[in-house]
Amino acid sequence: MQLDFLLVEELKSMRRHLFVGLSILTAVLTPDPTPVSMILMTIPFSILFEITILVLTFTMKKKLDRILEAALRVAEEMLTRRNPSNE
Repeated sequence: MQLDFLLVEELKSMRRHLFVGLSILTAVLTPDPTPVSMILMTIPFSILFEITILVLTFTMKKKLDRILEAALRVAEEMLTRRNPSNE
């Protein structure tokens, strides 16, 4: 079962918000108050977010291709049924 809550374009537009949110989250979660530890924790989360965008880009592209192929098959079937020259 696949749930499509967010589009890839929406995730890409949320990059700035994500960085601010990750900075706040890592500031709370890091035991050491130095900015270095905060940055060291923010970078892996940002990389994981970018990997998520890449994976979704490839999977959604394949899904859209399958949907378009199915729609074209249905359109072809409908056109061949209604075309009187085929009878």
